[in-house]
Amino acid sequence: MHERNTTPWTLVNCQASTSTRVIHIQSNMLITSHLFRSTTFRRLFPQQIRTYYQTYESLTESLYSKTIPSVPLSYEKLSAKSDSVIPQTPILILHGLFGSKSSNRTIGQRLSEKLSRDVYLLDLRNHGDSPHDPDHSYPALSRDIEQFMDDQRIEDAIVIGHSMGAKAAMALSLRSPALVKLLISVDNAPVNLPPTSSFVKYVELLEKIEGMRLTKLKEAKEIFMKVEPNELVCNFILQNLKRDKADNNVLKSRVPLSILHKAIITGEISSWKFSPDPTKIFTKPTLFLRGLQSNYVADDYLRDLGQYFTNFEVKGLDCGHFVLYEKAQESIDVISDFIERHDEDY
Repeated sequence: MHERNTTPWTLVNCQASTSTRVIHIQSNMLITSHLFRSTTFRRLFPQQIRTYYQTYESLTESLYSKTIPSVPLSYEKLSAKSDSVIPQTPILILHGLFGSKSSNRTIGQRLSEKLSRDVYLLDLRNHGDSPHDPDHSYPALSRDIEQFMDDQRIEDAIVIGHSMGAKAAMALSLRSPALVKLLISVDNAPVNLPPTSSFVKYVELLEKIEGMRLTKLKEAKEIFMKVEPNELVCNFILQNLKRDKADNNVLKSRVPLSILHKAIITGEISSWKFSPDPTKIFTKPTLFLRGLQSNYVADDYLRDLGQYFTNFEVKGLDCGHFVLYEKAQESIDVISDFIERHDEDY
């Protein structure tokens, strides 16, 4: 596991024309993206040689390919309860690894009610009720979302993604920026990272439980919690088990474990294989919502954000990687504030 280096700062974007000559770093300081590009700020956060990075073949060209086969995504629509005749930009919520549309139902309902707009909860490929496919790359995941929006006749959307879903959302914003009005990346950044040991552990545990042919979820949970004592995480992962009525109610995985296991250990999910391209930068408002106890958006990565997203804000909450679940109300407040401030920008 790579070391965490996060500070409880709120970073807020400012127009590039703004100038600031003096920087005082304090725990509650407001840092803007123009400062992030300044010489002083770069000295405070030097680009480090990340020895834990793998060397990946760049897939930048494939990200923009129009020939990537897509799969039809399962989804749930939460319709806005509003009498407004002015249509509001809908929200798409993309889950992380081992998540599904049901994982985000509560936060989706609250956002729909608070912001009076439609919310679409998606099952990404190889998750939930969506089809299984050996290709679990981010070009493929983003192509699926693009096709979903076309099928639903959604011209543009506010796209919220957590973890794996965040990288899929980032890939979509670079691939088809016209489809993304606002981007919200929850606890992930456009950087290459090694496979996360916890997710390797989770997929191997699911494979072990499936091989034991258990019929009681309680037994599966007891086995899982010996390795992962966090009950929130345990319940989140175990939602991927279902009883197979055709096989004596044996617990089996909803997701293709072999496909996801390979995607995890080869770095397909933790990687970011797209080289920065000055002609392919996403310039619309972007929020990076990170967990301050998590490893995924460390201070060291802040310079990487601006290589792809020039109009960004960063907000940290005192929690781990599962931000939307550990800090649900705080997440809703931060996301709602961001949307309300920027909804009319584009």
